[in-house]
Amino acid sequence: MHLGNEACIQQWWHMLVSVVLKAYTLPLRRPELARFLLQTITAQLVYNERYLDGSVLDYGPSYSRDLRMALIVYKRRLNEVLLTLNSLATPEQAAVGQAFSELETWVWKFGWDIRSDYLRKGKTMLEDGEEVELEMDDLEAEDERGEFAATVVELDESGKQKDLVSWD
Repeated sequence: MHLGNEACIQQWWHMLVSVVLKAYTLPLRRPELARFLLQTITAQLVYNERYLDGSVLDYGPSYSRDLRMALIVYKRRLNEVLLTLNSLATPEQAAVGQAFSELETWVWKFGWDIRSDYLRKGKTMLEDGEEVELEMDDLEAEDERGEFAATVVELDESGKQKDLVSWD
């Protein structure tokens, strides 16, 4: 693995999961940059798999899980953007969808299913025939119960949130 330094690996993961794959409007505003970033992610994963003994995916199970979840959410948002544009999408914006499809094809080789129809809640049958209801909280941030849920905050006289740190 070329990112042998732990700080470099953590920075790579942070940039990937917290910045690049959270830039949901980038395909709309800067489609060429979005396409290049997706192609770079794909190239990194392909290179790791083909030419290196270790992989950034081996760094920790939580990192791989976070990447898989970020890809699922990014795909949902990308589909929303492209479907909203419909026939008005530029060739550059359509190329972002193609670049993501190539990335999706590659991660499928890891056994990752990042289709947007990810099951959140349902019943499954155990080996003994008993049916149990399950709810997956992997995508909790995507619904109203997650980080996007409305919250009530207390404001001071000037309209600023009271419990924030201030250097004034």
